[in-house]
Amino acid sequence: MLSLQGMKRFQRLYLNLVNRRKDYIGNRAFMVLLAIQVGFLAALAAVFLKYVIHFIETDGIDFLPQIMYFFFPTIGILIVVSLYGRVFKSAAGFHGIGGVLDSIRKHSSILHYTLMYAQMITGAITIGLGGSSGLESPTVVTGSAIGSNSARFFRLNYKFRTLFIGCGTAATISAIFNAPIAGVIFATEVILPQFSATIFIPILISAATGAFFSELFLGDHVLFRIEGAVPFTLPEFPLLIVMGIFCGFLSLYYTKIFALSKFMLQQISNKWKRAVVGGLILGTVVYMLPVLFGEGYVGITQIISGDFHKIWQQSFFGVLNDSPVSMMLVFGALLLLKPLAASVTVHSGGEGGQFAPSFVTGGFAGFFFFLLARQVLPHSEILHPTNYILLGMGAVLAGVMHSPLTGIFLVAEVTESYDLLVGLMMVTAISFFTKIYFDRVPIHFKGSKSAAEIETTKHEFISLNNLKVSDIIDRSIVRIAPETPVTTVMEMLTRDEVKVMAVCDQERKLIGLLSDHQLRKLGRHSENWMQLQAKDIMVIPATWIDFRDQMDLVVYKFDTYNVDYLPVLNKGTLIGFVSRMSVLASFRESLKTSTDLLGD
Repeated sequence: MLSLQGMKRFQRLYLNLVNRRKDYIGNRAFMVLLAIQVGFLAALAAVFLKYVIHFIETDGIDFLPQIMYFFFPTIGILIVVSLYGRVFKSAAGFHGIGGVLDSIRKHSSILHYTLMYAQMITGAITIGLGGSSGLESPTVVTGSAIGSNSARFFRLNYKFRTLFIGCGTAATISAIFNAPIAGVIFATEVILPQFSATIFIPILISAATGAFFSELFLGDHVLFRIEGAVPFTLPEFPLLIVMGIFCGFLSLYYTKIFALSKFMLQQISNKWKRAVVGGLILGTVVYMLPVLFGEGYVGITQIISGDFHKIWQQSFFGVLNDSPVSMMLVFGALLLLKPLAASVTVHSGGEGGQFAPSFVTGGFAGFFFFLLARQVLPHSEILHPTNYILLGMGAVLAGVMHSPLTGIFLVAEVTESYDLLVGLMMVTAISFFTKIYFDRVPIHFKGSKSAAEIETTKHEFISLNNLKVSDIIDRSIVRIAPETPVTTVMEMLTRDEVKVMAVCDQERKLIGLLSDHQLRKLGRHSENWMQLQAKDIMVIPATWIDFRDQMDLVVYKFDTYNVDYLPVLNKGTLIGFVSRMSVLASFRESLKTSTDLLGD
């Protein structure tokens, strides 16, 4: 009894806090405080994961016999599959950045509270035991869930939940790389493609908070830092054009391998068999090239420091010498196998994303391109390897993730220099446009949407998905039989002032539509129109709206079929109509109410 009374007392205090919050603190100040909180919690999650993975990659696996590289990935994936099947059921099936965007688009920016910790655990297990995926995806999901649930705790609406998902994303990227500008840009470029200055401010605050605590807890010995970049010389710029095209095609290869591995592994219906098959494929790749164990940043650091022998020691290529041809063979294999390893990790049941793998693949590609250029070009002594590694990292990240600005500024921040900025802008832009020329779908949407739906989402999902189909349905249905004379239909249209009628059979199933526009056109073009029946002039609807459709899909249907009215069905039953004008009117109203999130 006391426990129940205590719960009721706590609930009253909570409701009083939420309801009276605006009496003591306005929206603007409250958003700032909440942005700091979200940034701090998201940064803690990122710092924890980064430290654990850094320890495993640098100290934890040195004592292992080589054969364990073959078995560890399978063990890690099996553990993750078991956790999602038994412990984290509510988080199962939620995958990375694509899952976050789907939550914004389809689930009113609500992320289950389990996601605040589930992917942190499964991501650490997957990558710590050799999964070749990215830590950024689990941390972005964790930060986004923290942001969404922080807003839900204070009973904030959809727009604020979406805003704080962006805050959590910015804080995690900022904390992992100590790169607050890249965190802000990634959040606004990928998560929130529509933003205003007022939305920008809380995201800046969260990113700055993440960078502060990252530096405080991790220090430079854990954070990914690269030194040694030098300004470009003028003769190199034609070479940068070629490199941009090269990285664009590599980005295309990456996304195709990602989609193909997903398709192939999904043919195995049993999740345990899929985990074993995928784990063994991954184990084979890692056994051949142990540098692919985990995220892969250690390998990039080794290349830049000149420890090339560590890249292929104890590997399938261990018999090779240090000749340029041998090195090109090794790094060619790395840039081809890293996308495969990352894709198999995720699609076989492990956790992780493609942000880090694309970044690392770009580093391998940049060094491979440098080696190739040194062999075929005269006066190649002016080329600097670190420059090309960094250019490749930014360019492939931009092509794979469709985030060119993030690629540019992330490289600039991890080098703590803007000496490469012009070259980065050129290579990244060319890579991005090369990739989207052949494939406009970013990797986090691969296999989940059509390109047309994604284009609609990019422009409209924040505003449109405030709306629901149920809010704009005209339920005043006028049903008529197919045999109804046209004269009767005209009288009904005039008397009832309706724009469209449903022609239904005896079982009340929709078989066609009649509108006043059709009747006006009929009167101008038919001499015997008074003898016609409804079935003679009705129009079979080109498509229909399901009661559960998202509003962006509704807009897509109106634009595709160029109609003014569409019927709305619920489990096959007609429940009303939606007009193009009602959608546009609701959209305009939504835009008006979302112009300033932080107004008091």
